[in-house]
Parts: sequence; C-alpha cells; structure tokens
Amino acid sequence: MKNKLLAVIILFGGFCLCFQQAAKNKITESDYFDFINSITESWSKSLNPGQLSAMSNKPALDEIYNDTAIVFKDPVFSKRDIASIRKQLTGIKDYNWPKAKLSSYRILAQSEIDTIVNSSKDGWKDFSKKYGNAYHVYSVPLFSFDKKKCIIATGEVCGIKCAKGSVILYEKDGASWKKTKEFGTWKN
Repeated sequence: MKNKLLAVIILFGGFCLCFQQAAKNKITESDYFDFINSITESWSKSLNPGQLSAMSNKPALDEIYNDTAIVFKDPVFSKRDIASIRKQLTGIKDYNWPKAKLSSYRILAQSEIDTIVNSSKDGWKDFSKKYGNAYHVYSVPLFSFDKKKCIIATGEVCGIKCAKGSVILYEKDGASWKKTKEFGTWKN
C-alpha cells in the first residue's frame, strides 16, 4: 500500500513539474513586445526626440518562413528548439502588430502604406513627408524552447527599389538580448 501511495505521489509530482515547465515556456504576446522593445530601444536613440519610426502592422513572415531552413541547420538550435519554433510558426500566420504596444514605433496598416506609396508617381515623397524616409517590418519573434534564443526577420523599406533586411539570432545575456548572428541578409 505504501508503495502504491508513493508511486501516485511521484507521478502527481512529475505531472505538476511538467505542467509548470510547459507554462513557463509558453510564448505570449507580452514576450513579443518585451523582446522588440528591448532590441529597438537603442535604435530609437538615433531618432529626433519625440519622433517615432514607422512600422508596418504586417509581420515579415515570408522572410522568416523562407529562412528557417537555413537557420535550423545551425547547431545553435537543438531539436527541442526547432520543434518549439515550428510550433510557434503555425500559430502566427494571421498575426498583425497591434498599435501602441511598441514604444519606438508608429504602427501603420500595411494597406495605408501601400495606398500612400502607390497613389502617384510621388508616392514615396508623400510617404516621406508624413512618416519619414522608410518604414520597418519585423516578423514575430520566434523563441527557443528555453526562451534564451530568439530569431526574427527584420527589414527596412526605403523606396520602390530600396530595401534591406535579414534574419537575426539574438541570445539572452542576463536581462538583455545580444545580437549574435545574421542569416540570409538581403538588399536591393
């Protein structure tokens, strides 16, 4: 009887530990904002006081989907990390960045950007007058299983034939994130 009771207690304790680990590793929208705000804080220092950089509400998902094959070949990610990232990818297909959650950016609907830019031959001049010379796109950050590594696609669009971007690996260093590697850098 004591052995059965001990077995039940061990099983219950193991279940509780697994449940706590799963809850700890669950990626939330708050994780997205904390990450983006922390990595862009230093970038915003180059702006004029009170100026916000324009950002599309549509994440750069094509870039992150296209480059994960390259990223997953890197030994920095374990099989568990890759499984976690793939699971995250399935849940973000229709995600839009909400307004007012990212401290350094004015979030614009991609449809608004497209309307201004495509409205006339001077569309980019019109956009620049209203929002600055470029706008940024970011994928949803994708975290390793333990949330100590993160990949994100970034891009800057500065005209019809002017854009650049890459997929970047960040690693947690204490309370901050450090850029450690770039994958698939592109420019046109």
